[in-house]
Amino acid sequence: MIRKTLRGKLAVVAAISALGLVMAGCGGDSSSGDGDSTATSGGDTSTTDTGTTDTTDTTDTGDTGDTGEEVVVPEGATEVVFWMQHFQDAEDAWYKSQVDAFNASQSAIFVNLEVVPADAWDQKLTAAQASGTAPDVYTRAYNQIATLATQGLIQDMKDLIPAESWADLQENVLAMVTVDGGYYAYPLLVEPSMVLFYRTDLVEAAGLDPASPPKTFDELVEWARALKPTLPEGAFALGLAQNATEMSWTTWGIQYGLAGHLMLNGDWSEGLADDEAFAPLFELYSTLYSEGLIPKQALAGYTDAVPYGEGNLAMMINGSWASGQLINEYPDSIANTAVAKVPLATDSPDKASASLGGWTLVLDAMSDAPQESAEFINYIYGGDPQVISEYFKTTQYSKMSPRKSVAEVMAADPNVNSVNPFSATITADIVPSAIAEAQYPWDISMAFGTQLEAAMLEGKDAAACGADAQSAIVDLIDQLGIAGTGPGE
Repeated sequence: MIRKTLRGKLAVVAAISALGLVMAGCGGDSSSGDGDSTATSGGDTSTTDTGTTDTTDTTDTGDTGDTGEEVVVPEGATEVVFWMQHFQDAEDAWYKSQVDAFNASQSAIFVNLEVVPADAWDQKLTAAQASGTAPDVYTRAYNQIATLATQGLIQDMKDLIPAESWADLQENVLAMVTVDGGYYAYPLLVEPSMVLFYRTDLVEAAGLDPASPPKTFDELVEWARALKPTLPEGAFALGLAQNATEMSWTTWGIQYGLAGHLMLNGDWSEGLADDEAFAPLFELYSTLYSEGLIPKQALAGYTDAVPYGEGNLAMMINGSWASGQLINEYPDSIANTAVAKVPLATDSPDKASASLGGWTLVLDAMSDAPQESAEFINYIYGGDPQVISEYFKTTQYSKMSPRKSVAEVMAADPNVNSVNPFSATITADIVPSAIAEAQYPWDISMAFGTQLEAAMLEGKDAAACGADAQSAIVDLIDQLGIAGTGPGE
């Protein structure tokens, strides 16, 4: 049977909702990383995907044709249209192999895969949603799930995917795809936004114990002070986010770990930035900068591990993706590098200091084949742990699985440690306590990041920083008209 993949659905509601998503993103910076809209994490609740760092190559791999082309669907099969954003070539190849395997495993469902270039993704998907021709299944970042669900653009899959597949997810990750009790996405991976990387040889030379990394802000400062006089000119004790934009999103986990909340209450009607629990973070940045423990200007963007790989940083706070960059570009640094959870003001191993970015699959609200689509989603993301673990091999284990069974398979694989010796620590010590990225408008996050930058550059008093951030956020709540629109506690 030959069938067009364009399904021609009535789309008045979808058009209005999709337009709303675009308008919601117009006022904020959707990059929130290094100025690239495909940065690892983002504070924008528009349709801009911000789940990984691997979308900088926007060349279409051409695995499938455009959705307007004719596609041969086997006689009697139900077609499921699947769009995925282009990642790395190896990742794209894994997706294609899994689609081919699924299609070959049965004859009732035919999955039609299209790989969409990253720079065309937002426009293409928004237009499809507005016209009622969105694919049945597509990739989405965690920080978009609540907005998409609330606006009726994606379906609850709680009863479409087996309960055991949902139970296999880490509780904190399941919460990230839960809206009003429904499960609106099934995740593939998570990438913690903050990991402490440190040079064990330099730490030991400074008289510190590399087996006992800092567990508090004070200990982090003590390490930096001990390292500073031992380093050559041009090298620094620590590198981390050092501009308002990067501070705004990289510190989401620390914000929650310190205060038990982010910048807004559950329904987004009240600002919470003046909580004195944030004071230690303002003071940490002020101390690090004033004592020259960090550069006067960051040596590179936050997501870039080059300064550490080149030996210009003894310690680096970066996302888990940095492990892949070090393995690929600076293999000689691996033997003398260890990782740890970024500390908080007090020794709090069970509290968050990182947020989680990453990718999920969602089911379009207007899909003609919801059960068949969910069956495919469960196959490709919720299926055999051994098969799913192959995906993580393609990324050199620089990404983490939110599934308990997959994590167990990877932990038992003797090759994991030889490929990425940091994966086990990140999975065990950082992922379980990490939180979802902020879902409120980006300007809210920037209000806090701006004051964090002022504390660093000007030595501004912590209480004044909190008060000024709170004042700006209260004004933004009114200007953006978001009071009462949050997802709740």
